[in-house]
Amino acid sequence: MPGVRHLTLKKEATRPAALNFVRQQERFECCTEACNHQRPRQGLGGACPGDAYTPSARVDEPPPEPAYPCHDRSVRGTRCGRLCIGQRKINLSQVFAGQTAGIREVEDRIWLVSFLDFDLGFFDQEEGRVEPAPHPFVPEEVLTMSPGRTPQRWSGRRDSNPRLPAPKAGALPDCATPRHYPL
Repeated sequence: MPGVRHLTLKKEATRPAALNFVRQQERFECCTEACNHQRPRQGLGGACPGDAYTPSARVDEPPPEPAYPCHDRSVRGTRCGRLCIGQRKINLSQVFAGQTAGIREVEDRIWLVSFLDFDLGFFDQEEGRVEPAPHPFVPEEVLTMSPGRTPQRWSGRRDSNPRLPAPKAGALPDCATPRHYPL
């Protein structure tokens, strides 16, 4: 039962609570040690989880540093998510803290910022922030399947896929009729 360990941990390690976080952590570690090395499990044939555990032989390596061959330069984001280019600080996002982004001048003093295969947005010499690039997966207009009709912008007002009205509350569809089988 997966929840038994958590119930045991809660009962033994948190009630009553320790006086501070360090002592509470010591209680958690003692309880974890007991659960892993002193209490045999039926599912493991009477062995303790610590005896059956073997660490993975696979080496955990970080992904390679991204390369931006089509960009003018690569810039690593600061801890607060800014790109520092000379004396300029360009606000990108804290999500990109410590990550490397590529920048490329697309027009005179207008730069494109990319991360991996995605163009994030643009910044210029005056602004200190990145303005988002257009979303590549959102169509500007919805094309119809009929070649004789002209494309229309989707307004969201008209439902092109009419559906039957929803069933009344408490009603079951025919396929969900309760069945009563004799015992």
